[in-house]
Amino acid sequence: MLQVLGVLLASVCLGSSGEVLRGQTTQDSGAEHRRLYSTDEQVSVVVVIMSIVYIIYCVCSSFCSCLKHCMEEDEKEKAAEEAENAARKLAQEAAVQDVAEAMREADFFGPHDPGQRTEILTQRLLGTGAGFSQRDASDQAKRLLAKHSHEAGVGLRYLLSEEFASLARRRTGSEDPTFNDMKQFWLGESPIGQGVLCPRDLRAGCAMVDWIPHVHCRKQTHFMSWTWKYTLQQVQSALQMFGDGL
Repeated sequence: MLQVLGVLLASVCLGSSGEVLRGQTTQDSGAEHRRLYSTDEQVSVVVVIMSIVYIIYCVCSSFCSCLKHCMEEDEKEKAAEEAENAARKLAQEAAVQDVAEAMREADFFGPHDPGQRTEILTQRLLGTGAGFSQRDASDQAKRLLAKHSHEAGVGLRYLLSEEFASLARRRTGSEDPTFNDMKQFWLGESPIGQGVLCPRDLRAGCAMVDWIPHVHCRKQTHFMSWTWKYTLQQVQSALQMFGDGL
């Protein structure tokens, strides 16, 4: 509309200018000539002003169109990025769940040292193709290990094993130590888990569930009452009877 108005005004002004020029030749007085020339100058100024206004309008219109196009492109890119992030988040949540399920496997960590479990989990998450960064995978691995440590219990098979019995005799110096004697596991010269970070607070010194082989560590299902004054053989005998009844 403004474009049409500008053209019409320019046409009117140019027409008026033509009429003034034609009328100029029919007048004889100097005063009339001056009046006509003055009118012609005014018309020319109006034409220039309208031309400038029209140019400004065209520039502003083009700028607004470009700005609108840029905003629409930005919105499209933002929407695509949000959709991509949402899809990546879902994929990562599924990957974490899959790895958490896989941790139930007896040989998940293999023969590796307990201190290497964070790195093993990190590499496992990076290998899922879910778009984890190194930092995100490491953080998720630490959270998985912390959750596992919080829920874990020492397996019945380990408490009945010769491996545990040998550890108890070696640490206490007794053939049939009580569990109260076994405090040397942590109070002796070389405490169990001393060089392993606790998954729960990331400080040096971990619990037994974080130190023993992963095959003997699972989500706890039973609570055994305090056995501090019972001997190793007594506890193992009772646990064997319990296990036979399962």
